[in-house]
Amino acid sequence: MEGWRRLQRFVAARVAARQAEVARGLSGQLPMRPFAESLPTHPQHQHVYVLPTLNGQLSFHARLAVPTSGTERAAIVAAYAMRTARLAAWESAVAAPWQRLGAHASAAPLLRSAHAALTRLGTRRTAPGEYLLRALPPRTARIEVIHPPCVEGRLARRTLALLLRDRQAHKRQLFVLSVLVAPPLLFVAKFAALSPALALAANAAFVYIAFRIVNAWRAMSSAARVQMLVDSGNVVFTASDAFGRSLQDACDKVSHDLQAQTIQQSTQQQPIQQVWHWNGGLEDLHDNVLAILEKDLKMYEWLRNYRRARMVAFVHYSNETNEQKHESFSTNTTLQTSTPSTTAATSPPK
Repeated sequence: MEGWRRLQRFVAARVAARQAEVARGLSGQLPMRPFAESLPTHPQHQHVYVLPTLNGQLSFHARLAVPTSGTERAAIVAAYAMRTARLAAWESAVAAPWQRLGAHASAAPLLRSAHAALTRLGTRRTAPGEYLLRALPPRTARIEVIHPPCVEGRLARRTLALLLRDRQAHKRQLFVLSVLVAPPLLFVAKFAALSPALALAANAAFVYIAFRIVNAWRAMSSAARVQMLVDSGNVVFTASDAFGRSLQDACDKVSHDLQAQTIQQSTQQQPIQQVWHWNGGLEDLHDNVLAILEKDLKMYEWLRNYRRARMVAFVHYSNETNEQKHESFSTNTTLQTSTPSTTAATSPPK
């Protein structure tokens, strides 16, 4: 018991020291950089960009961390390559077939309902927040949340607070997976498999559960650190006119390109698709807009994370749910979902 008390005192002292370090702030060492200068130069300074998506929801995406050494740079590049390959394999093996199945099931009401129910079951509501929190390194001491003027600062703050509140969900997930799911799977995989096929399936399931446990732990611990930064005033929200202009320019370019494509289709007597147009409000964005921003701002994996947030908003946040959740925020724009965006929001993300 005495050893346990010493351990508790040691952990409490470390947490108090960390809180005092964060409370002192590093504003003198970490000056906030305007959007026009793009990349952060300090490894403890993190940029997070905000974009609107379906049903008045917001998508948060963090830049890749600034490496402090060549070894860390190699580790970041290797992790990015492995993550890209894993998600690409998931999209080709699961997401694309599931989307085609949904297109075929749309003609039958029963199949459509079953497909929608399974999609909702397989789409984790906390996935966008988990990916954001995992992208923030433990050494982060200051965060700048950059949003376009069309997104109210109050809405961005409230959405971030809701993402941080989801750490209770990560804690429950961690308990369920590590205590109730992983031990039986490990027993079946190592001792109780009745056939090689069952052993292989149990081992694969155990590896996935272990992966989910690690991610839930990372998200939970990162949420606690970000909450400390919020409480100490080291998370600032910037309404960037430059970011808004970049977003508007990308939207105008995509709208112009789609209009030209529509005119070409009409001359060739091909089926004419709906021309996407962004009215500058809290609406869904075209995939091509994210591709342009990702390239111009060097924001890797932005399009994939935006699709994930769009999918969660499409599945879990209807207009009624959104009105209840953000009843204190009013928008003067009408939510419009374009044909390309809706198509992209019909396959479950990893």
